[in-house]
Amino acid sequence: MTLKATRECSLSEQVDELYEKIRIHIVKGMPSGERVKILNQIYGTGWNHAGVLPLTGKSSIIQRVLQSYPLSENMNPLLREEYRRLQNALDYQRKTFCLDMDGLLIEKKSPIVGMKEVIEELKAKHAIVVTTAAPTEEAKEMLSRIGYGDLLVFGDLKNTRGKNYLPIASYFGYSRPHDRLIAVGHSTSDAPADVSIPFIYLDVPQHELAFAFRAGVARLENRPYKGFIVENSYNVFKVKNSKAA
Repeated sequence: MTLKATRECSLSEQVDELYEKIRIHIVKGMPSGERVKILNQIYGTGWNHAGVLPLTGKSSIIQRVLQSYPLSENMNPLLREEYRRLQNALDYQRKTFCLDMDGLLIEKKSPIVGMKEVIEELKAKHAIVVTTAAPTEEAKEMLSRIGYGDLLVFGDLKNTRGKNYLPIASYFGYSRPHDRLIAVGHSTSDAPADVSIPFIYLDVPQHELAFAFRAGVARLENRPYKGFIVENSYNVFKVKNSKAA
């Protein structure tokens, strides 16, 4: 993949032409009639300009492209760089949901019905961690007993105004936690106290928690949902049963 320089072609135009070739090459595994359309979806209409980065909210189409053209050791360095850029964009769109343990996952040492299925669905696209005011080791032991032993646990997060979430951001190295973390709980005591991040507040009875959680996630992803009302006020997504509202 070489670029022939001409006197009529400026340096920026040469670079743009090079990146146009690189991006077309990256989507070569897709149907030929769809390639430009796919590039428009990922980068926008300026996809053939070097300085353009992948758009947010395009995880599904980026996954399709990366699956059709796997990373290889002998890949051209510029192709590898663009491939990594797409991987980073995909990782950045992956959120970390911080689920409260007491009353959301466990009640009186028993698992909340339906929550495990929702978590398994969510794991396909996002990361899941557990938050609690209890000591970390104690929480891990409780979660292991009910089949949640594979989840990362952050304990001792109690704050007089809710919960601390910065320790989670620090653990993952998130410089912009408001873009990566989402708190989930069923009480105002689960609200973020030390950082401004989205909070899905499930204001429903225990038997509706799993369904309400699905509705809250759908609201954040701008997908349709039924049976619940989600009110957004200052980054708090309060989920209520539509019949009870």
